[in-house]
Amino acid sequence: MKLMTMAWRNVRRNSRRTALSATAIGLAALTLILLFSLLAGLTQEMSHNLRTFYSGEIRLRHAQYDDFAHLNPLHLNVANASVLIQDILSLETIESVNARTPFPASIYQDGENLNAPGMGMNMEGDSMTPDRFLVSGRLPKAGQREVLLGTRLAQDLDMGINDRFTALSMTMRRASNGMTFTVVGIVSFPIGDLNRSFYAPIDTVQRFLKLGDRTIDLTVKPQAEMDLNLIKKQIQQILDQYQLTDINIERWDEISTTYAYLSLARLVYFIMGLVFYLLASTVIINTMMMVIFERTKEIGTLASLGMEPGPIVRMFLLEAMIISLIGSLAGTIIGSIITWILQNTGIDMTQSMQGIDFEISGVVYPRLTAFNMLYAFTTGVIVASLASLIPSRRAAKIKPVVAMQSL
Repeated sequence: MKLMTMAWRNVRRNSRRTALSATAIGLAALTLILLFSLLAGLTQEMSHNLRTFYSGEIRLRHAQYDDFAHLNPLHLNVANASVLIQDILSLETIESVNARTPFPASIYQDGENLNAPGMGMNMEGDSMTPDRFLVSGRLPKAGQREVLLGTRLAQDLDMGINDRFTALSMTMRRASNGMTFTVVGIVSFPIGDLNRSFYAPIDTVQRFLKLGDRTIDLTVKPQAEMDLNLIKKQIQQILDQYQLTDINIERWDEISTTYAYLSLARLVYFIMGLVFYLLASTVIINTMMMVIFERTKEIGTLASLGMEPGPIVRMFLLEAMIISLIGSLAGTIIGSIITWILQNTGIDMTQSMQGIDFEISGVVYPRLTAFNMLYAFTTGVIVASLASLIPSRRAAKIKPVVAMQSL
């Protein structure tokens, strides 16, 4: 208890120096809170977007399609789609199954060809829920030559409701085909890349591309909290019944390499956090060395009065711990307040994300977690306190005779 009293008195002795050391630790804690919260927000955002707009919880696709996707290999498809959908829906673990067929198209307008990705999908029931993102108009009706235009594509084509355009594409047999569509709705998805496409009913696209009862993807949404690996095994049994050995069944988190990079980034950021604190701790080391130099007489006097080297080390360790506690606590609180504000307002990255094919929405919401706060606080205290061992051990080695000679 006496050591704690002495340590607290020494910390208050030079308030400016204490404030400088605490600020260094606090800035490191604040930076880590913001960094980890942003990463958590990006991870959560990408997880939601992948499952909603890209792959569903589970995706069925031909095993070779991705290798030749740039060639629009419509022959690498999922056959007998309607039968598979009914069989998968018969499982008690499944909530919905939907067909999606992406395809490249060319739209001729004013003497120029504009490349525009198309998507055949179920307008009602698909996890993309296009009705939620309608800006104007309505959803296309099944079997009709009607489309939704993404806002960016509508702007590029200068088209609105009831306008018409003709799209050209390659069929499954590699023949050219064209179809004229009527715009019945304008849609604005939260991911900019999706707004450069047009969306038509899946059965209309199957006729357009001469696919018959085939599709490129089947996206599966299970009942809440179901084990995806178990569902994969159940679907695999259905595929085995039809001897469909060339169809991959993948969880959403097995598909995106970007999501895997974010998971790796979490580990990298933890290491970066330690580096930040080590750099900030150099301020404490420098401060403690200066304190020891200035308090050589005091240290020698304490030693001559019988204080052992161990208590001297603990006294300086307590001083560093108090400083790191103040800095880490202040940095964690301020960082948490800033993150809480950004968590509600979001960070608008729309301009910086333009032209980038990335599964992140234009507005990113950092996510404040108790783990991130605890990590930033405890790591700051531990690293800074341990860093003080270097000057503390030096202080313990000062001999009373040397201290008297410093007068």
